[in-house]
Amino acid sequence: MQVDVTKQLAAFTSSLTLDQVPEPLRKECRLFVLDAICVMVGAALFARDNGDMILSNYLKVAAPPGPATVVGYGIDTAPMMAAFGNGTLSEVLDCQDTNLWVRSHNGTPVIPVALALSQWQRIPWGELVPAIIAGYEVHTRLLLGIQPSHWYDGFQGTGTFGTSGAAAAAARLLRLNAEQTGAALGASGFIMPVSNGDNQFKGHNIKPVHGGQAAMSGLSSALLAQAGYRAGPLEGEPPRYHAALQILSTERDLNKCVSGLGNKWHTLEVAFKPFPIGHLIIGAVEATLALRKEAIDPEKVKSIRVTTFRDAVTFTGKKYTSVESNHVDAHLSIPYSVAVALIDGQLTIDQLSSRRLKDPFVHELAGKVVCEVDEDMTRVFPAKWPVEVAISMMDGAVRKHRIEDVMWSPQRLPTWEELCSKFHVMGDRLLGAQIVEQAIDVLERIDDNSDLQPLMRLVKGSA
Repeated sequence: MQVDVTKQLAAFTSSLTLDQVPEPLRKECRLFVLDAICVMVGAALFARDNGDMILSNYLKVAAPPGPATVVGYGIDTAPMMAAFGNGTLSEVLDCQDTNLWVRSHNGTPVIPVALALSQWQRIPWGELVPAIIAGYEVHTRLLLGIQPSHWYDGFQGTGTFGTSGAAAAAARLLRLNAEQTGAALGASGFIMPVSNGDNQFKGHNIKPVHGGQAAMSGLSSALLAQAGYRAGPLEGEPPRYHAALQILSTERDLNKCVSGLGNKWHTLEVAFKPFPIGHLIIGAVEATLALRKEAIDPEKVKSIRVTTFRDAVTFTGKKYTSVESNHVDAHLSIPYSVAVALIDGQLTIDQLSSRRLKDPFVHELAGKVVCEVDEDMTRVFPAKWPVEVAISMMDGAVRKHRIEDVMWSPQRLPTWEELCSKFHVMGDRLLGAQIVEQAIDVLERIDDNSDLQPLMRLVKGSA
């Protein structure tokens, strides 16, 4: 018997209230918004520092004046275009929150929609929290039913079913009833971007746009439903069941989409990123930075072996870079990330700059990095993301460091203060340290009756 996934998720979304959100998730929701804003600001700074005008040029022709802000760009535009701009910025640096159980970035499509609607309709924090959590849960649950086959078949869940998460958040904020919310979810399955792996992993600068398209399409789905459009469910209809959950996966268990709904909160599995790199790489960089404290001279390194779980090696361990590579190549490469972290002692947006990418020694050292699969490590992923880095020196010495619980994973979540430090690293050069501190203070002190308008004014930036 077909599981009525869409109907159940719609009922959950439309009825979710602040009181029903567990206290740990209410607190974590502030972290989600703080981190998302921080990542958007960092992306705007990265574009400025590297003379990248592509998003700016697009917004100049595509974004009419409106009530919603594109962070860091000094632009107020229509809600859907603000959602697009901020969703795209969320993906530029690959530094956003992640759920590795479903290989997707929850905040990328959901937070931009929440920000846009909060400005457009002056929605208070007490309404934003259940909408954001509903968006995260719907996004995650839909992918739980079809991952990892959806990913292995070449689709990026952030762009595909992230659209449905954004639609859920928007529907909740627009106060759509269960029937309308079901229509919004159905519409999201009809208009979602078919984000593909080649454009994610092959260094194309279109890569971050799948985040913007998911956010914009999710908001559009909810507005279509509000206007009266109706769509079939995500799980499909007989006899062919030609709908998103069916045709975008080769293996599926749709019971997982609704199992424990309202009791089991998958949003508690969300992790954060301390570095602007793919999540599969964070452990390797953390281990490398730990080894660097031993005063390793990169000039005297003979080889570096990174041993970790299979997905990390398959998707990021075999990508080698050159002076012709761009930041997309770099931040999805274990060899580059390990090499530049060992040389510089840090991994920030500066290590992804066009100037840094022109240093041949970084790529020479990256060429000495070999990644190997460990099947025991593979078996515990994604509950854990173990990794070992072994650096062999020319004098025969070998230095090793192994990590089981990677920093900012669900087992080692960042504190508020750590995320604030990340915001300062990302934002001080663009907004100024005082403005960043004011933005942090606004979000830290926000109550259920306050909206985000003061925060968005602070992070707007200049045109």
